[in-house]
Amino acid sequence: MKFGRREFLHLAAGAVATATAVPSMVRGQGQALKRRPARDRLEEALSRIADSKGEGARACLTVYTQVARDAADAADARARAGISLGPLDGAIVSIKDLFDVAGEPTRAGS
Repeated sequence: MKFGRREFLHLAAGAVATATAVPSMVRGQGQALKRRPARDRLEEALSRIADSKGEGARACLTVYTQVARDAADAADARARAGISLGPLDGAIVSIKDLFDVAGEPTRAGS
């Protein structure tokens, strides 16, 4: 069976990304660099995926928008409380569709 370009990416568990990097650091007033909220970075990525002029809708077959928003809000709440799950806490990533995700078909688009 042949797979087209649309099958190459499959987003899982709130993982979202685009080819264009989203700046994640900003300077606060009188502060060192601080991380932009995960929710802000996520909303930028979601808008790029939804942009009809871009490739996001073709490349991202499944986007778990609400799960991603919930995860971003949780990461932001942890950051405000001074808690971190590690250096990737709040990172926005994509999962290629050749990896198994519980409850989803593995398209193996490669």
